[in-house]
Amino acid sequence: MAILTLAMGIGANSAVFTVLHSIVLKAPPFPEPERIVRIHGVNELRGWTNGYVTMPDVDDFREQATKLSAVGGWSEGVWILSGRGPATAIKGSQIRGDFFAALGIQPRIGRVPQASEFAPGAVPAVVLSERIWKTVFNGDPAVLNSTVTFDSEPHLIVGIMPAQFSFPALSEIWVSTPGDRPLAQGRAYASTNAIARLKPGATIDEARAELGAIASRITNGHASTHRGFSTAVFTLGEDQAGGARAVLQLFLAAVACVLLIACSNVANLMLARTMGRSRELAIRAALGATSGLLLRQTFAESLLLALAGAAVGLVIAQAALRALIVANAPLLPRALEIRLEPLTLVFTILVALLTSFLFGSFPAFAIVRADVQRALNDRAGVLNGGSSRARAGLVISQFTLATILACSAGLLVKTFYKLIKTDPGFQTRQILMGDVALPEKIYKDNFNGAARFYRDALVAIGEIPGVEHVGAVTNPPLGAGEFHRELGRFGGPAQQRIPVTLVGASVGYHEAMGISLRQGRYFRWGDWAEHQRYPVLLSESLAKRLFGAEDPVGQAVSFTGTGKLEVIGVVGDIRSTSLDEPPQAHIYLPLERSYMLFATFAIRSQLPVDRLADTVRQSIGHIDPNIPLINVRTMEEAADRNLAGPRLRTILFSAFAGGALLLAVIGIYGLLSYTVEQRTREMGVRVALGASGVDIARLVVGQGLRLALLGVGIGLALAFVLGRVLGGLMYGIEPLDPAVAAIAGVLFLVVSVAASLGPAFRAASADPLEILRQN
Repeated sequence: MAILTLAMGIGANSAVFTVLHSIVLKAPPFPEPERIVRIHGVNELRGWTNGYVTMPDVDDFREQATKLSAVGGWSEGVWILSGRGPATAIKGSQIRGDFFAALGIQPRIGRVPQASEFAPGAVPAVVLSERIWKTVFNGDPAVLNSTVTFDSEPHLIVGIMPAQFSFPALSEIWVSTPGDRPLAQGRAYASTNAIARLKPGATIDEARAELGAIASRITNGHASTHRGFSTAVFTLGEDQAGGARAVLQLFLAAVACVLLIACSNVANLMLARTMGRSRELAIRAALGATSGLLLRQTFAESLLLALAGAAVGLVIAQAALRALIVANAPLLPRALEIRLEPLTLVFTILVALLTSFLFGSFPAFAIVRADVQRALNDRAGVLNGGSSRARAGLVISQFTLATILACSAGLLVKTFYKLIKTDPGFQTRQILMGDVALPEKIYKDNFNGAARFYRDALVAIGEIPGVEHVGAVTNPPLGAGEFHRELGRFGGPAQQRIPVTLVGASVGYHEAMGISLRQGRYFRWGDWAEHQRYPVLLSESLAKRLFGAEDPVGQAVSFTGTGKLEVIGVVGDIRSTSLDEPPQAHIYLPLERSYMLFATFAIRSQLPVDRLADTVRQSIGHIDPNIPLINVRTMEEAADRNLAGPRLRTILFSAFAGGALLLAVIGIYGLLSYTVEQRTREMGVRVALGASGVDIARLVVGQGLRLALLGVGIGLALAFVLGRVLGGLMYGIEPLDPAVAAIAGVLFLVVSVAASLGPAFRAASADPLEILRQN
């Protein structure tokens, strides 16, 4: 039991430390990773919260920075490979500048894109991942310097990356972005990630100051798109760890609590064993054994127990890591790098040594304080008052730590419950989502053709038997991409403009998603062809901020530097980025007039998902065989992924709390059992003097209840402090919710009483004459 108890605590610590080391502490797998920095765009005024910049911003950083040896950018996307059988969608990144030089990585075969391949009019150069090279191109070396068709235009394959290279995650091709492409020219929409390498001797603080000055110059030159723009600079390791750092550190603190409880339990067991051997130890002391010799023996036993627990704990840690990675790989940055390493073994051994000292010190202290003469006169061995108080203190500490974990877990459970009950403003059931990306070569200057494709596709999908509603949107709810602009009343002052999220939406989109109509009307087919006006829909909160109590329908709004937009309707607010974020201000533009070459179809139907997806693919294929439907999923799956992080935190903390509760119950049961055994003579005398069995049971249960009350009280006070630390992980509840605190407190008191019943029953049912005869 002692080895298994320690294995649970040590194994949990080893598993969480491994994840923390792989994601937070371990340097990224690039040369001199401490010199690689991420440049985040920051613009609270315009609502840029995702760290993106524009590709022209990357060019400015590259040309003007003196503290950086290389600056590059990337924007993730999907490329359609044709001409080699059925059209195939491949995830990748459009790159700009010194992307590979910033990372310090060279291809396994071939080269990286040259400066000429970023020039206007150049043929895009492609670097393949090793997996794509082997699976799509059969590992043929002749593919280098050959031309293939991506997105209906020629691309030149110039290199193959090493097998272990995966940056950004999931990218399998890297494509140079010529300077005449819209992404390389436009500053209105920020969708590019910037990365750089510090020059030798340059510091990150110097880079921050210089990039801040460059951002100011960009703002001065492009006020219409960059008013309020600034930068934030982090090392690549800090950026990749992101919010995982705080969560993992919190988990490490939680498993440390579990380990302390395990140590308390084992300390109680060893202390009981030591007290049971007090006569033996006293005889050995009387025969000449020194306290040092007895202490060495005690610590040697503790060390053997701890090392055995560590060995079993490593097996538990390995199993836990496999389960964690399989279930939550998308949530864990650098998940493929998480594995048990030599450092984990060193950490586990150090934890074992620390735990052996922790739980071995209690029996050692008892030996030092032992009364040899008293022990020699007592045939059964006696538990002195100090040891009794020490064991009681250990149980109190167990209940304190377990209460803290239980309250924390309760807060996260309540948070998760609130999240799943939150109304996102749209429906999730029976909605199929699928993306399309129109080839830039064909549709870049043919927006009428793009509008015609969207319209034909929507009509074709809508005619599928069983489809109730269908629409298309540029950035669906709970997706990754967002576009932000400043919106105000037409002709109003610039300082009254509001940061808004732009959404290109087609006819039928709001009906398909179940987004309610508050005023006016939805989009109609004729809206995209009406050149005299530009109709838009506003979200409810945005309409109230712009027009107050006025009727917004028929009013005019405009972006900075654009013409008049007519409000034709107001729709309900939605939570577009995350269920735990407040609804954002949205403006919906007609998709057919938004000039976007990518969209997501939203299809509401009662048909089986697989059957519907195949039919939709066929319908789109009839319109353009080079545009496949990709990233097919249901809206329920998107919502489930959005909740995956809170779900993981809730499950793990609940598991830690459950383990802590179990260990605390074992601890109080062990203490009371031993106490009853040591006080049998006293209880026999009590019965002989008239005490009933109920009185004896009440005595034992009361002792356990007092210990639990004290531990729970201290735990609730400390849980309130920890609740403030957990504030960033909670949604809609206080740092110590009264209901959570009450449930945790009552639960622990109930289980303490339950754990006391066994020893109490044995004490109450004992024969007083037999007890007195034996003693």
